[in-house]
Amino acid sequence: MNQPTEDVLFSSGHAARILGFSQSRLWQLTLAGVIPALTLQNGHRVYRRADIDRLRAERAERLALQAKRFEAEAGRLAEPA
Repeated sequence: MNQPTEDVLFSSGHAARILGFSQSRLWQLTLAGVIPALTLQNGHRVYRRADIDRLRAERAERLALQAKRFEAEAGRLAEPA
């Protein structure tokens, strides 16, 4: 039986690689409440796939908005005065 995608758990190292962050940055985001972590009985932190996907989508949306603002500003600067 396959596990639902949102229930898949990733180690902090794997989650950091998926997100394109260092493990230190991922831990900072966890402490800030940006992405929740589960702590296993052995003390290791794991991250749910659904939370990783949500953070990736938020990051992509933020980057797309920044790119649009940059393009708009570049277009405004390129216009003749």
